[in-house]
Amino acid sequence: MRADTIVQVTWEPPASRYLTFTLAGERDEVRHQIRGIGSAASAVSEEEGTALVQSLHKAIAATSFLPGAHLLVLTDEEGTGLRWQRSPLYDLGEEAAS
Repeated sequence: MRADTIVQVTWEPPASRYLTFTLAGERDEVRHQIRGIGSAASAVSEEEGTALVQSLHKAIAATSFLPGAHLLVLTDEEGTGLRWQRSPLYDLGEEAAS
């Protein structure tokens, strides 16, 4: 989904496995499973769910100032847990989003 169509992002505790997106011009909400690339879906604590929503907002804001089009991908790295990674659409190499 395009960042400029996101109206709201929510996470419903306790331990939901989905972020819920409300999009402009869409009647139905979109659910995104909280699962990083290369990891299995697992329960997410209230702290982790809230942090993912906040870090997504920060990643969108940081990426909006960069030239070109970008993807934000949820990844699961050893030792750091789930985090958003920025990837330019023309290059598959990923960089930290925040």
